[in-house]
Amino acid sequence: MDEYLRYLGTQTANRQIFLLNSAADFHSFEILYKMLRAAWARLGSERDKSGESHAGFLPFANILARRTLIGFQHLSFYQSFLAWLTFRPGLEALLMTGKFVDGPANADVWKNR
Repeated sequence: MDEYLRYLGTQTANRQIFLLNSAADFHSFEILYKMLRAAWARLGSERDKSGESHAGFLPFANILARRTLIGFQHLSFYQSFLAWLTFRPGLEALLMTGKFVDGPANADVWKNR
């Protein structure tokens, strides 16, 4: 247990150092994250010009948002090696959304899977 407590202490110290050294980056991320959430929130509450709902993309949007947040958390701990592993599924969710928009047949294959 001592090793785990030391690890948590190191994470806390690293985050404090990050906030001291990179306060502007932290605030920029906070603004961009809110903008990301606001942009994707429209999927659940609005329809497109043809009246269709795209709420089916919400799970991908939530994966992207969550993975972005956790990835940035790893960066703030100075654990960039974990940041990429954490962020990558969010990026893949965004790419899947693009594939579904480009070819609706792809979405049907996944939906009927």
